[in-house]
Amino acid sequence: MVNHLTHYMINVKNVHRSVKFYSEKLGFKIEYETSEWAELKTENGMELALKKQFKGDPVGSGGLGFVVNDCRKATDILKNRGVKILKDCELREKGSKYLTQFNDQDGDVIWMVEKSKK
Repeated sequence: MVNHLTHYMINVKNVHRSVKFYSEKLGFKIEYETSEWAELKTENGMELALKKQFKGDPVGSGGLGFVVNDCRKATDILKNRGVKILKDCELREKGSKYLTQFNDQDGDVIWMVEKSKK
């Protein structure tokens, strides 16, 4: 039925600040942006929508995951861009993948996974 994720939406406190984070730190392309809504894309076409948090909306509760070709290289790029890394290319799942984990400015969890070349 469903074979891959095409888009994801998270609530954020400040749309413009969040757009800056995702575009400058992670390289997302900005497709659309207002003070209440933004749409961004990755190189492979996955879409991320950022919605301004309104009263009662949870914030910092979403999560995003990406597959990368080289966990070490991607993590080093993030470090050079000032991103605080929580898990640094840890070998996981009985050696089947490497995982890096970090948070965006609102506390949403973001992880990058490289499948091990065992």
